Amino acid sequence: MQTRTDRSTPVQQGADAAQRALRAARRQIRKVREQRGASEVAVDKSEPSRLERIGNEVEGRLTDKGRRDRERLERELAAAQDRLAISDLIATTRPARTAQPSFDDLALALPPDRRGRLDVDDLDETTLDDDERAFRRDGFLIKPGLIPPELTSAYLADRMAIDDDQFSVWGGSYMAVATMRDVCLYPPLVELVEKLIGQPLALFLTLSGLRSSRREWHQDFYLHPGYRNLHYCAVWIALDDVHPDSGPYEYVPGSHRLPTLRKELVDEWLTPEQRAAIGAPRIAERFVSAACEGVIRDRGLEVRQLRPRRGDVFVWHHSLLHQGSRPNDPSLVRPGLIAHFNSTTTLEGNNKTLETVPGGGRYVIRNDQDAVLAGRRAAQHLVDAGRVTPNP
Repeated sequence: MQTRTDRSTPVQQGADAAQRALRAARRQIRKVREQRGASEVAVDKSEPSRLERIGNEVEGRLTDKGRRDRERLERELAAAQDRLAISDLIATTRPARTAQPSFDDLALALPPDRRGRLDVDDLDETTLDDDERAFRRDGFLIKPGLIPPELTSAYLADRMAIDDDQFSVWGGSYMAVATMRDVCLYPPLVELVEKLIGQPLALFLTLSGLRSSRREWHQDFYLHPGYRNLHYCAVWIALDDVHPDSGPYEYVPGSHRLPTLRKELVDEWLTPEQRAAIGAPRIAERFVSAACEGVIRDRGLEVRQLRPRRGDVFVWHHSLLHQGSRPNDPSLVRPGLIAHFNSTTTLEGNNKTLETVPGGGRYVIRNDQDAVLAGRRAAQHLVDAGRVTPNP
């Protein structure tokens, strides 16, 4: 038996209802004729015609309304496409702004209807547990010893055996090492981050270098356009005890309540060539970090260092200011693993394919290693060619 497909628009539904009413009236007339005999029933022959006229009038009115609604939506869509085309034209052709931008030049507060579950102003905090309250207040959460030592030891051994200086450059390195996925998708960790964000999440990026990234002050939100990082968090996982001279991760408690750095604003200080580069965030670092340092200094914000022990987990908000500090002893290993998560809705909406592991965690299937490495080389070429001033 065929299944009838539902007709979704109000116009179609109204027209269908009118047709159903007309058919029902005709069936009733036939039924009366059959029961009593046509000669015994004085049927008003005008009744079917009247019902049909009513049905046609209703359908006509609904069709007219539907046409007007469709035309209005088409106009709004065309206007939005025009605005997008203009924005794209500006982004690809307008020269870079000059002078050093301030933090306020690069940041914009999130509107109330675009904030995460724990970031809304009128949230009843009595409904939250201790983890949620801490994350809402501070923009981070530390969970000591969350990852079992058998998982951290197995992955660290595998990682130490990889002798490839390009391995950690590709954010999809978790595709190559099963023990890395075991750590990042450890079920209690996945349960924790999904509780904090309030959405099903998937792993999409790992930073697997065993020394400080030296990535200077920034917020992660601006690394993608629009609101793509709205339901996002990242996790610093200690594979072993971290030495204080190895270049610990640094962060600013409560800085997630500052206005949020935006890619669209950061791009105004990049040339069209730089904006299109895969390595654009690295290129922008020279002025983004200076702007962040300025707001930390001007507002007297506290900077802390993360000095975790093996198995400790540090979860941070998409707008927490953080950096990888410069090591006092560059020869020291900093045994950490950084995992970035985003909502499955956002990732699938951007055409990402997800894989689910036996424990229920999810990760994005990535096949972009060659493109990422080529993009990094292109960004470095801009530096080498003198078109970008590298960080000191």
